[in-house]
Amino acid sequence: MKISLKFIQNRLFESGIRSDVQLNHLRNPFFDSFQIFAGQTAREGTLYLCPPDTPRDVFRGMKQDNHVGLVWFSGTAEPPKHLPILLIRESDNRYEILNQIADIFSFFHTWGDKVRQYMLEKRSLPEIFELLDEVTPNPWYLCDCSFRMQVIRKDPDMEDMSAIWRYQYRHGHHPIQLILGMEENGLLDLMNKMRRAFIVSEPAPFGFTFVSKAITYSKGLLGHFYILGTYTKLSEYEVEIAEFFGNALAKMLSHDSSYLPTLGRFYDGYFVDLIEGFDPKNLKMLESVFQKISWDAADTFCLAVLGRRDSEALTKSMLDLEIQVLESKSCCKAFLYREQVVVIINSSRIPEAHLLSPTERAKEQIQSVLQDFGSTAGISEMFSGQECFEHLQCYYRQARTALSFALEQEAAASIRSYSEIAVPHLCRILIESGSAPVFSHPAVEILIQYDKENRTELARTLYQYLLCGENVVRTARELYIHRNSLMYRLDKIHQLTGADLSSSSEKVRLFLTYHIFLEKKSE
Repeated sequence: MKISLKFIQNRLFESGIRSDVQLNHLRNPFFDSFQIFAGQTAREGTLYLCPPDTPRDVFRGMKQDNHVGLVWFSGTAEPPKHLPILLIRESDNRYEILNQIADIFSFFHTWGDKVRQYMLEKRSLPEIFELLDEVTPNPWYLCDCSFRMQVIRKDPDMEDMSAIWRYQYRHGHHPIQLILGMEENGLLDLMNKMRRAFIVSEPAPFGFTFVSKAITYSKGLLGHFYILGTYTKLSEYEVEIAEFFGNALAKMLSHDSSYLPTLGRFYDGYFVDLIEGFDPKNLKMLESVFQKISWDAADTFCLAVLGRRDSEALTKSMLDLEIQVLESKSCCKAFLYREQVVVIINSSRIPEAHLLSPTERAKEQIQSVLQDFGSTAGISEMFSGQECFEHLQCYYRQARTALSFALEQEAAASIRSYSEIAVPHLCRILIESGSAPVFSHPAVEILIQYDKENRTELARTLYQYLLCGENVVRTARELYIHRNSLMYRLDKIHQLTGADLSSSSEKVRLFLTYHIFLEKKSE
């Protein structure tokens, strides 16, 4: 880790040593090492402590741009004007200062090597970030570009203040409000574009000072690293810690972006918050988000969750690629949630295919991508209007349930919609809760037993008759039997069970009981 004059000045000040940095119209330089000057040829990247009897003329031929700096004591000869100087009061103990500066270099070189080693060992983000506790008492955290928290400082005393978004959640504010507020006042653009860490001293709409470091790689922005001015005043010291740590982090993430779970669009985090049930009634917020992504909340949507049948999950880079392909080939917004790809499909923006329902159009949109990646999908029911996004959590659960049914199929790249499996899902709930025996209609069991003993199909006939809305012609066609045969079977069913098919509740119960039988049979 290279160390600047201002960094050293800040560390000395904390130990009670006052000094003055004179940059002499130069930029704040960084140094690799520290030595006592004894008349030797100055080495680039070195800070030299000059004894009181050092003549200023020995530095006359030294270039300004070779990153050489001097620690000079006041009250002696005037320091050179063309080099950066750390000016120390003459009354301070020189040996103490020498040891202090040497310790600063030694400690931060060791710390920097430890950071790099942790990253080479591919330690977890929390383990890597915990190294920051050794160099700053202030809280810190990392978020991806959708402003979803990835890691925060573990400290019970400051947990509520250890991250901007956590603090805002506590006070009833949604992250997307802050993002839009930052965009309006230009702060978001500044934070994204700044290549070096910097102090945000007027951080509206946050209300407190913080250091921001954008984490970038060849394809763009990966996230933001922050140090918050909570316990000690932020200075050049924290800025340089953030700069070094952020650059090291960017190199690590550019080789392995699996540490960050999203591609970095602000709406990813917003949709995740809706799925998790946070602040779903803020319709004005939804309008703002949809305006940014050129959608209309009055369109017709469905939500899909993608998964795989085999136990080997796709890597993070492959999931990112799947998201990119989905968005390039279909009218959707896709993002990662709980290590699965979630897709919100805008069916209204899909060109209408002849005789295809909105659900079938949505399936058609993602079918080819599923085949390419060997994925399977579950799709929710269709929904439309702003108010429906209040229930995005419900549609997500529908899609997850439909996915679980799709994964049971042997066909590759299969898709199931919740409307197709809603009844089997209800029957599974009854079975798993232990309520199936209480609910089941005894007539179905009678028919199943009769069929077993007489090799007939009365139970299936009753189910198909109910499924066809009691339409005799359609039922006979589905069963491949004559109408008279069907009438004979229905009469036999009535004789055996006494079931009242004129009762709506009776018919529903019979229909569901047959499904419960099918579910148990498939187990």
